[in-house]
Amino acid sequence: MRLVRLLPTIALGTLVCASACSSQSPDGGPGQLPTAEGAGGAANNDGTSADSSPEGGGTSPHVDGGADSGSTPSDAGVHRDAGVDASTHDAGPVPLVASDHCQSAPAIPLTTVNAHLNLNADTTGAGEDVGAPCSANSGADVFYQFTISKPAFIYADTFGALWSTVLYLLSSSCTPLTTSTTPNDALCNESGCGTSQSQIVALLPPGNYRLGLGGSGGASGSAVIHFELALAGSGTATALPKGMSQQNGETLGVSGNVNNQSGGCLAAGPEDAYWWTTCPADTAGQLTATTCGGASWETLLETEIPGTNPYKCSLDTCGMQTALTTNVPAGAGLRVLLVDGQAGTSAGAYAMQVNRP
Repeated sequence: MRLVRLLPTIALGTLVCASACSSQSPDGGPGQLPTAEGAGGAANNDGTSADSSPEGGGTSPHVDGGADSGSTPSDAGVHRDAGVDASTHDAGPVPLVASDHCQSAPAIPLTTVNAHLNLNADTTGAGEDVGAPCSANSGADVFYQFTISKPAFIYADTFGALWSTVLYLLSSSCTPLTTSTTPNDALCNESGCGTSQSQIVALLPPGNYRLGLGGSGGASGSAVIHFELALAGSGTATALPKGMSQQNGETLGVSGNVNNQSGGCLAAGPEDAYWWTTCPADTAGQLTATTCGGASWETLLETEIPGTNPYKCSLDTCGMQTALTTNVPAGAGLRVLLVDGQAGTSAGAYAMQVNRP
């Protein structure tokens, strides 16, 4: 068995506390989430979390705590970033030893909701343990594991690597995932954005999973894996097309999955999610969305951009409905827009006008 050193960089965003909270993790840093539990009690991963409010958790309107400088088209209501610029909130390198055997993969130390991590990995000299289902010969491979306690979008890419990579997701039993969970997802990929690198994205239910890195055609080498996680809504998940569109839907139920991420937005209702991924050559742009005149209940709009602005919400900018404008950075990554309700009883049919870069 060959051991490979990984140094993940963690982008700190909004902390949540699901259960058994403690104010500090074993390594003295921010507490860890139940969403980051490692199977078998992996080192540096005890499932505890910091019981603290999000940064910028006040209730003043129009407070942007992140890198995004967008504002709502109205002076009314609340429009805030509960997240922060990931590049300025780095917990520092966390040593992580990865095995080239899937069953002994260590846990990725997720300490935030809507996390962004950079994992420096190298498959040189590793053996082939579990082949990637989308590659005829995925060669040497290394594996990591992660656990999520809520439905979430999982994203990873290897853009910038100088060799032909393959990324793929596996179950806790190390069986490659091959059944799509939402249209346009990619559970295994060796040609992301028309390159010889990889880009995967999947909507996964709670559970324990493995992430595998191999090489197309038996290639091997070093790569930075850009790993991102964003919470999914409790309702439908729809791939959001580029440009202007009207998205019609209906949120159902009395509770949601993305709650209390900001002091300015309770967001206790059920959510529908709209998501997309971008490529390295994509330029920056501005996302605008509005439910003004498109619903009869108190709607709330949220965005999750793990790499730069983990959470942003907009509430009551046009009476009981809302509008949101946010900057979408250049380059590759995961982007999520959610239609939510302020209270648990805030739900129903809606028509949302969207312009996506």
